[in-house]
Amino acid sequence: MKLLFVTGTLPYPPTDGWKIRVCALLRGLAQRHSVSVVSFVRRLDDALAVERLRDEGIDLHVVRRDHRYAPSKLFQGLVGRTAFPILNYRDERMTQVLQQVLQSDTFDIVQVESIHMAQYCLGLPQTTILDLHNIESLLMRRYARQESNPLKRAYAEVTWRKLAAYERETCGRFSHCLTCSDEERVLLQTRCGVDQVTVIPNGVDIDPHAVEESDVPHESGPLRGERIVFVGRMDYHANVEGVRWFSRHVWPRIRARRPGAVFQIVGGYPVPAISRLARPGEIEVTGFVRDVRPYVQEASVVVAPLRVGGGTRLKILEALALGKPLVSTTVGAEGIEAVPDRDLVIADRAEAFADEVVSLLSQPHRREVLGDAGRRLVQSKYNWEHIVKGLETIYEQCLDRERPSIRSVQCVG
Repeated sequence: MKLLFVTGTLPYPPTDGWKIRVCALLRGLAQRHSVSVVSFVRRLDDALAVERLRDEGIDLHVVRRDHRYAPSKLFQGLVGRTAFPILNYRDERMTQVLQQVLQSDTFDIVQVESIHMAQYCLGLPQTTILDLHNIESLLMRRYARQESNPLKRAYAEVTWRKLAAYERETCGRFSHCLTCSDEERVLLQTRCGVDQVTVIPNGVDIDPHAVEESDVPHESGPLRGERIVFVGRMDYHANVEGVRWFSRHVWPRIRARRPGAVFQIVGGYPVPAISRLARPGEIEVTGFVRDVRPYVQEASVVVAPLRVGGGTRLKILEALALGKPLVSTTVGAEGIEAVPDRDLVIADRAEAFADEVVSLLSQPHRREVLGDAGRRLVQSKYNWEHIVKGLETIYEQCLDRERPSIRSVQCVG
């Protein structure tokens, strides 16, 4: 098959959940199919990402995008019909480049990564797939409920309602939609009336998850004692909110009972509110690291204190693949078919979350049993090789229904 992916940013290096998912799908598909990508790029250093993706055998076409927010689009998003997150990705240059690519070749499948890029592929006489990494309106609605700043909360309230309307208008215009979790599949069917929707979960590469202890880079010197680790990009608001809640309400309870414990916040681009949490010998903010797995490998407990978000947490799957005991909120573990207290531990209140972490720190055998169960879960259900084969099956089913050719691009909203 000839496949065309349309993405809002380059999926390389695979340093966050979205990039890990798209990069894994592209690599798996490129082994058996012809794969092209049309993508926005944000920085000059994306040149390395372009080179690496082309080394994978992927035909790549890029459009430079200024990542700074345009005040005019922000204002239009507040007073107009279309939400700012959609307008923020609107660029006539992308329409032009995509149309040139479509006119120069014929593709069997066009797959669009995220609702933000859907605007470029509406009206194509072609089999189109919309891969929804999150239900963005749900994510924004949860953010509105958690936000204490009245101006930010008001913005989020307006935006989630506009996003929900856009999702209802847009998702059903694709040949097929993909979600990361069954909960999101049900939401898409019930709220947006989409019939053709399938869960394609996130996954992990099983084999590479054997990490030697000596590989752990201690950039600020060796850490002693028990390690509680959170992994995630630290300019993403769901991660920022979760880590701040954990640091303020959960961590003091843990530290009072386990004074030797250290909390490691592992992830790139920490915002000032996260950087200020660092305290020598107690809380470490690593910033960007090339590979998070060594940090996870040496963790006593991995935590996912998320209260906003959607999809399937790739960093949770990586922790489970490494056999690490995990404590998560209900939201943090959404999309993962795990059995609480067998594969991972669920706690939503600060006191309960702290109790569960301390309990695991006190019981090495329980940590081992929980970690083994989590690893088995990932091996059986979240292997990228199996996931890619499932996606290929969806492509074949779609092509059995329709095989048009691409001739034009239509941007709406």
